Amino acid sequence: MIGHNQEVHSLQQWLDSRSLRLKSADIDEDDVRIEVKLIAQHILGLTTVQLLTQSDRALTQQQLRKLDELIQRRVAREPLSHILGSWDFWSLPFIVTPATLTPRPDTEVLVEEVLSWLAITPPAKQGRTIIDVGTGTGCIGLSLASELPELAYELIDLSKEALQVAQHNSERLINQALIPDTTKLTFTCSDLLAQCITSRDDVIAIVSNPPYIQAHLRHSLMPEVRDFDPPMALFDSSPDGLQLTRQLISQAALFLPDGGGLFIEVGYDQTESTYEEFLRGGFTDVRIRKDYAGHPRVVRGIKARPLP
Repeated sequence: MIGHNQEVHSLQQWLDSRSLRLKSADIDEDDVRIEVKLIAQHILGLTTVQLLTQSDRALTQQQLRKLDELIQRRVAREPLSHILGSWDFWSLPFIVTPATLTPRPDTEVLVEEVLSWLAITPPAKQGRTIIDVGTGTGCIGLSLASELPELAYELIDLSKEALQVAQHNSERLINQALIPDTTKLTFTCSDLLAQCITSRDDVIAIVSNPPYIQAHLRHSLMPEVRDFDPPMALFDSSPDGLQLTRQLISQAALFLPDGGGLFIEVGYDQTESTYEEFLRGGFTDVRIRKDYAGHPRVVRGIKARPLP
């Protein structure tokens, strides 16, 4: 355990000493100072401004104990999202549990790509549905709902526990008026699209961040991912990691109406293979989009011809 150093009396002293402790645990130096501040804000109930203006405030032994309990968990490489219990995505707060992946910033490009396409898609969207396959926390579908509340959304996951988290997140976002309570949200336990309840004619897009990491790469992952994220949300059993992606493309090719869009996130080294799968599935206007680091990340395609 991390001892409560006698020399630590102020918040700033705690921030400085615990930053060094996290660095010694091989946590990225760029993340360390942000993380200790987030832990301090979480325990002390401070805003970002208060954290800056109250850096010389004295800490009680009880506060030190609570703060260091969270630091110890982080030293063990437990994800900060699990420690805090929530994580921001698309500037929205999402509950995160061991049943769900922590939302990644790069996945926001998937949301952006769907929004960009819908902005230039001619048909009236009222009453149309976006299906989010493998929804996890619900971050993709619910972020889209916050931007386009007039659409309907079916959030699908094979994990009942993950689906409960997504539903809880939807309730919190509605209670915070971040999604209107008039937006139609449906939650379905399904293996990809097998038990999807949305009518084919109502669908305008299918979006997914499916498992795509090859099982043999598990040892190379960061401890936060390897030891804490749910394996069923990470790993694909096929040698190239694309078995589930291929299944989804095949199902979507049959399920989408003409002009519907399919949007999938994959690994940077899987985009070309996924691009070819889209073409084989009969999709047109197939495109690859890069993430914020400049790596190929999202593949999208349109079924046959534009919607009427």
